[in-house]
Amino acid sequence: MKKNYFLTTLFAFLSLLFVNAQCDHTFVMNDSWGDGWNGSTVDILVDGVAVEEAATAVNEGLANIPTTENLLFTANEGSSITLANWVEGDYSYEVSWAILDGIGLTLASGVFGDDADVTANCTTPDCYDPAITSWTMTLDGVIVDGTNVEEAIGYTLEYSETDFTPGDGTASVYEFESFPTTLTGLNAGTTYFFAMQSNCGDSVSNWIGPDEWTTIFVGSTADVPIVIESIPYTTSDDTINYGDDYQNPSFGEEGYPLECDSDGDGTNESSFYLTGDDVVYLYTAASTMTLNVTLAPSVGQGQLNATFAGMYVYENAEDIGINCWIAGMQLGSSSDATSIEVNVTEGSTYYFVISTNTAPQNVAYDLSITELLCSTPTNLIVTNVTSSSADVSWDAGEAVSWEYVSSIVEDSSVPTEAGTSITEPTVSILNCYPITDYDVWVRAICEDGSTSDWTSVTFTTLIELPECGESISQYEYPNNTGGIYNLDDTFDITNDWSASLLFSTTAGDQDEDGYVDDISVTISGSTENNYDWVFVTNGAEELLYGPVSGAQDAVVTSTDGTINVYLAADVSLAGNFGELLPSFDVSCAGLSINDFNLSDLRIYPNPVNGDYVTIESSVSGEKNIEVYDITGKRLINTTLNSDKLDISSVSSGVYLVKVTIQGQIKVSKLIIR
Repeated sequence: MKKNYFLTTLFAFLSLLFVNAQCDHTFVMNDSWGDGWNGSTVDILVDGVAVEEAATAVNEGLANIPTTENLLFTANEGSSITLANWVEGDYSYEVSWAILDGIGLTLASGVFGDDADVTANCTTPDCYDPAITSWTMTLDGVIVDGTNVEEAIGYTLEYSETDFTPGDGTASVYEFESFPTTLTGLNAGTTYFFAMQSNCGDSVSNWIGPDEWTTIFVGSTADVPIVIESIPYTTSDDTINYGDDYQNPSFGEEGYPLECDSDGDGTNESSFYLTGDDVVYLYTAASTMTLNVTLAPSVGQGQLNATFAGMYVYENAEDIGINCWIAGMQLGSSSDATSIEVNVTEGSTYYFVISTNTAPQNVAYDLSITELLCSTPTNLIVTNVTSSSADVSWDAGEAVSWEYVSSIVEDSSVPTEAGTSITEPTVSILNCYPITDYDVWVRAICEDGSTSDWTSVTFTTLIELPECGESISQYEYPNNTGGIYNLDDTFDITNDWSASLLFSTTAGDQDEDGYVDDISVTISGSTENNYDWVFVTNGAEELLYGPVSGAQDAVVTSTDGTINVYLAADVSLAGNFGELLPSFDVSCAGLSINDFNLSDLRIYPNPVNGDYVTIESSVSGEKNIEVYDITGKRLINTTLNSDKLDISSVSSGVYLVKVTIQGQIKVSKLIIR
């Protein structure tokens, strides 16, 4: 048989051509900062075999200057190219990448950790795929720009609200001749799938897509804000519906850091509250007035908390993310409803931008904007503070009445219900615990029944003053009251020491002999040496003792019937360092000797937060203990052979403790928290 050498040779040639149809492909490594991939690496595989292991971008030594590094690798036409074995280094969020084929077309792109599975290509196509350079969604469409393919006579864009197979006739079709182009007629806030192909006349390119894009929502930017037609206005929403369109200047950018003090308190406010998704509202003031704007954040879609929500108010759209705001709120770690007051002028426009700081990316919220007919109370002042009470007053303003709520600071938050109604701009807060921080919240009631925002003032009650025959022992003494290192070197009794006054007790005429009795204080225990100081004066503020720090052991007597005991403490007190806190026992010369039985008896801690108190006396023997409430009801009647009294069965309040030892009796006051 005659062999067909021509066919054999042709087959061999084509086989050789196929085998040799290989070319260089490019792995593009981008770093958004300029210092390389900082230890992040990835393997590049061709047909499942690693051709580059631990590919990474080197450190160019730059800062905030994006860099790109290309890595070439060889692949045969039709081979599978994949990425595998990502290893995370530092700042992996700066990493992005792309894979280019042999003729420079992008096969895939992504960020750190993204997979790729594409087919190698070394052949120049008859008609190139569309080369899109920008894709911008609008309220009702999309603006597309790209590099026009030289051979193309036009392009076909298919789109649908559901996923589809390009060219199957199920999607809407839009044809155009060249880039850029604008497609309109879409619905706002709607997700669409898009696919595109080039038309070169006698051939067409491959389809690219479908890719998923969403038209912008009304409210996404100041160009298409949500218009507030009238006040009052309320709404509930989630910033995830509007995307992330704004950000204040960041490090390295012009205008950083943006320093704003919209409330005039002298403190620059954070400029990071445009980091997350944001929504824009627009209001044109119908009259000159004050608005009360309340934002109540809640957990947004896909998030775990509602912290770091905030709002900025601008007069001009072009200022958003660039210049300072006229008012703002930044909630930090709180998710409580928060209000601000904004003064507006008739005919002027105002943009309200709700966003978050860094994380979470989005937040759900309730927004309320109302006209404020009477302003939040101002100039809150605390006077007449005692161990159990204080007076609070404020400016009346336009209000017709007020509401107030008082509570211990550790239990305090912005009230969510109505408070106690009052008709005068002053209130007395009664039945307080000694040396305890209290918040008093006040809001105004306007003529039409509406309310202002809550505002608050804080005060600390004084120590409970010991009377004749009483003592202070192991007390929770106030800190930061004027104590400094080596105070005795510069001490001047004529200075104002009112912040350091611990207590002032007056003897009076106990024995009714017509004369003011002497009064004495026995001081024991110790303070932090060289930092916490005790000194004592009489009624004329003449120095009788001190200042002394460290060990305390003295009996100080005032002959004018008044004794003033001062404790000038630094930022901490002795007990924080393990020393014994000072004790003060007050006695008055006019009392009979029987009144001084058990005069050195001490009950501590007092006030007490726990389940036990210690009862100590130099008089030995069994202790009969009786505890009475303020109505005279006996709650405890027990005998102790030790110093520990169990008070776990007694609720918070003020009580009288009667101690009897060998027939000697002393009644003391006990505060249980």
